[in-house]
Amino acid sequence: MTFENDPLFAFLDYVRAFEEGLAHSEWGGVRARLADDARYQVRGPVPFACEVEGADAVVAAFERSVSGFDRKVEQRRLEIRSVARLPGDRVVAELHAGYRRSGAPAVEFPVSVEARLTGGRIAEMTDDYDGARCSAALEWFAAHGEGLDPRYLHEE
Repeated sequence: MTFENDPLFAFLDYVRAFEEGLAHSEWGGVRARLADDARYQVRGPVPFACEVEGADAVVAAFERSVSGFDRKVEQRRLEIRSVARLPGDRVVAELHAGYRRSGAPAVEFPVSVEARLTGGRIAEMTDDYDGARCSAALEWFAAHGEGLDPRYLHEE
């Protein structure tokens, strides 16, 4: 296995590409890091839980969520708390996305991410929002989320 195809390296490269896509509204780097038949799932008691299939649909879903949420807050910060390679070309990571919105306290959305890679590209990725760990974030969203729409799909 080459360094470029190592699942851990490829996952971290995907995270970097996502952050660049968010910053510059250019998602080609994200698309290049997804397998054509990529599957993305969001699980948990969040209003944006969904399942998306196909790399182009996943990128469109990311764009929708970012436009409805991340770009409507004043500040966003992503922190990788841990990341590890698992058997079967899988990676698991603990991420915290922090947000600031005018007139509201800061909030963090903790999420566990598991990805399966093939050939250095993400084939499957699941964001798992545990109810107990993200209850404060859900309360923040209920109190301060007017006008914010983090959903990935229109029909959710």
